[in-house]
Amino acid sequence: MATTKRMTRTGLLLLAMAVAAVAYFYHLTNKTSVKTVEAVATPVQELLLKDYETNYPQTPKEVMKAYNNIMQVCYNQEYTDEELGQLSDLVLLFFDEELAQANPDYLQTLKNDVASFREKDCRISSYSLSAATDVDYYTKAGFDFAKLSCIYNIRVSTQITSNKQIYLLRKDDAGHWKIYGWKKDLTFMQ
Repeated sequence: MATTKRMTRTGLLLLAMAVAAVAYFYHLTNKTSVKTVEAVATPVQELLLKDYETNYPQTPKEVMKAYNNIMQVCYNQEYTDEELGQLSDLVLLFFDEELAQANPDYLQTLKNDVASFREKDCRISSYSLSAATDVDYYTKAGFDFAKLSCIYNIRVSTQITSNKQIYLLRKDDAGHWKIYGWKKDLTFMQ
């Protein structure tokens, strides 16, 4: 009789442990997990977080890529007036000192250009830069210059148009390539 009692107790104990294990497994697989919400940076915030002063692009093509990324955000994204001011400061970081001095009201100019662009329902769909081998380097008046082109694909309402700009960059005293100026390539055919 003692053996039967012991076997019954052991059986009940094993059954209780099995039920507990199943219940714990069920709890783990069906519990509602608390998901953490990660803050996702907007394209504007991503640009503003970049440290171009410390990590300035090394080549004319890299400078133009960074500049055009900023311009795409300026013309295509939503942002606050404060963020536009910060984006404007970023653009000026890529301008040659002479170009920056010639544009003392650049922020207002940028605001006006963006407003006009949006009024016409335009967006910069994409851009493409000259191949690295197509960058024209030369020295003039003791300065190093680089000339390259950029083709912009602009969506106007539902149509895509393209235009080509020729950019001239000049190397500053710190060895950084800065945008010295640009002009529209009137010989470019769409």
